Amino acid sequence: MSLPLDLLCIGATLLLLLRGYPVGLTLAGAATLFALLAEALAYPPWVESGGIAQMQAAFARVFGLMDATNEPLLAIPLFVLMGVIIEQTGQAERLLNRLSALLAGREGLAALSVGTVLAAATGIVGATVTMLAILALPKMRLAGYPDALSSGIVAAAGSLGQLIPPSIVLILLADALNTAWQSAQRDAGNWAPLPLSTPDLFAACLLPGLLLALLYAAYIIARTTGRRQRATTASRGADRLTLLAPLVLIALVLGSILFGLASPTEAAALGAVGAMILAATRRAQILALLGLLVSALALIFGKPLFLALPAALLLSAAIVASLWSLARSNSAKPPALAAILDKSLTLSAMIFMIVIGAQIFSLTLRGLGGAARIEGLLADLTAQPELALWLVLAVIFVLGFFLDVFEIVLIVVPLTAPALFSMGHDPLWTGAMIALVLQTSFLTPPFGVALFYLRGAAPSDLKTAALYRGVIPFVALQGLAIALLALMPPLATALPALLR
Repeated sequence: MSLPLDLLCIGATLLLLLRGYPVGLTLAGAATLFALLAEALAYPPWVESGGIAQMQAAFARVFGLMDATNEPLLAIPLFVLMGVIIEQTGQAERLLNRLSALLAGREGLAALSVGTVLAAATGIVGATVTMLAILALPKMRLAGYPDALSSGIVAAAGSLGQLIPPSIVLILLADALNTAWQSAQRDAGNWAPLPLSTPDLFAACLLPGLLLALLYAAYIIARTTGRRQRATTASRGADRLTLLAPLVLIALVLGSILFGLASPTEAAALGAVGAMILAATRRAQILALLGLLVSALALIFGKPLFLALPAALLLSAAIVASLWSLARSNSAKPPALAAILDKSLTLSAMIFMIVIGAQIFSLTLRGLGGAARIEGLLADLTAQPELALWLVLAVIFVLGFFLDVFEIVLIVVPLTAPALFSMGHDPLWTGAMIALVLQTSFLTPPFGVALFYLRGAAPSDLKTAALYRGVIPFVALQGLAIALLALMPPLATALPALLR
């Protein structure tokens, strides 16, 4: 009996990842080593699938992935840039201060609101949890919140970035689900299925994400009602522009995607430029506002040149003024613009390295028979589609303790989703369920990823036991949200159907 190289490949890769080796390089490296081993041993599934020659397809996949026409993935670096600008230029801190002043005595709700906004702006859990731990946690402790409650709020609010669009994770998940959906439809004899787009998944996850945020808010209100809290040092002179501008920007970005006014890439570019202008001087903001007003008039009157040209000049001047303002800023060493670009490039490169490594790993695992093994296991449950779905969700939940979200989305979803779709599960509802389960995994003690980020950024006197106690009620609320979505699929399917 030959060795199950597909299982050995998965086990070796997990072991290397747990040892802390770089994710993208580990996926690509382990896949290449096992491909060479399978070739040397003339491993039957490998030989039957084409042998080492099929590795040439990996190059085509990488080039296709990084092609300028790959519209969904082009949005990722732009959304990363938007989030990094908001983080590095202090917009998140100012927003938290204004909300704390507006909701005096409700610092927990202010932290949740900022977490929700940052979730929509960045979609990067680690960055959001760390930022909230630094900015919001001290405010809540100063206001008299118990350590358990304040740490639970930070971890839960920071994790919303997985679910609330526009999220980088949802962009990758939509791409993986679309590939699986097309495959399942072709197997069923439908050679021209409707694609599953990124805006579709954004719309599917919007209501579940807002529902979860409302459940969090209800719990925070219930825990803090009647509790006497000390006033924080936040000023009550709330600057309405500081409060409303990020909300308006996110509404424009998300609204333009959901209503089909712009592609995710175009909306991401709008968000990055808008965040840059919000971080710049008042002069740049006034130029941008005038440019938007003239642009609106140009659209109303059919884009005449005498209005379109001034609009373009005003917006260009606003962008140049913003770049100049950030380049001369002393808020970071090196200057703010250099720090923003450096961090954006690093995060984007990391994400795409994982994507490329996952593509090579997935191709090799299929050649080793891993995909056929998983599909066979799920095929045995064809008569029990609900059990098959919950089995896959349980595996994703457990893997969320140990693997990065990108690895799960790019490896597990392509292997399991086609079988689930063949059983009749709706792809948008399934995608929303996967996103919710992943988010629950990131919060669940003792291995939740969000907890590690919080532990690293929280003050040393905050006990780990208090952190775990504080998160448990939010995990229970996550379970309630999963149950509600499972019982009421229209929570995920109604809005996409309405917007199509």
